[in-house]
Amino acid sequence: MSMKRGKIMKKLLSMLLIGLMSISIFGCSFIKPEDKATEFLNAVKTKNEDVLIGYTNNKYVNLLLHSTGDKNTLDEIYKNLFKNLSFKITSVTENKTGAVVKVDITNVNFKKVFDNYEDKSYDYMILNLYSGKLNKKKLNKKCLDILAKEISSASKSKKKVTKSVKINLTKNENYSYDLNIDTKLMDALMGGLISGYQ
Repeated sequence: MSMKRGKIMKKLLSMLLIGLMSISIFGCSFIKPEDKATEFLNAVKTKNEDVLIGYTNNKYVNLLLHSTGDKNTLDEIYKNLFKNLSFKITSVTENKTGAVVKVDITNVNFKKVFDNYEDKSYDYMILNLYSGKLNKKKLNKKCLDILAKEISSASKSKKKVTKSVKINLTKNENYSYDLNIDTKLMDALMGGLISGYQ
């Protein structure tokens, strides 16, 4: 009787292992393109560096994560740039090589920040140029402070801008997608700050 029971247990165990192996082989499915896009957009909003570090090949993501200067001031700039950010995925189109996710991105309008920054930083330099007190370190700190104040001021605006952007994704071998992060996407996320500078 115990020998028969042992054979039954071996068969059940074998069937269980075969079932688990089939699930692991055939159960791998692609991450949905909208989930991948949402992961990136939420990472930008919350400064999730674990996610964003995978996108530092984009010059704007790299700049947001690796700018030099006072850490508290840089953190304040980041917080104010994205505290009003929201987004809504409006469509997803998949094809053989990837997908296109269309998203409406809303943020306050930061387009005029650099106009105000240039005026104020220029005024500061002119007033202090011949004072003997101006050195590169102080100048950089003051200019970063001016930029932080301009972004903080703009972030309080009730006027919001919504831009529709297409995010192109390419399938990769990890059952996921690679995002193509372009200037248009980053400009929409940053409320027109990039186009306001250019």
